[in-house]
Amino acid sequence: MFSADLNDEHGYVVDITGGRHGYYCAEDDEGSLWQWEPETYVDISFYMRKDTLTDKGKPHMLATWPGSSSAGSRTRP
Repeated sequence: MFSADLNDEHGYVVDITGGRHGYYCAEDDEGSLWQWEPETYVDISFYMRKDTLTDKGKPHMLATWPGSSSAGSRTRP
């Protein structure tokens, strides 16, 4: 597991975990069930505190970082 506490700088914490023999299940808007059981997987989770969500969390989570867009958008707060 890798965890980065970016609360002071960006307003969120990110956790990255990897594993084996995963199971994911989701339902779409029409009620169809989607299931996936990958041999290996990576989960990325974000946590935002309520007190920093508006000021820091949303702007930084929605920003496009250099090189992350195929259209070449390069905005950064």
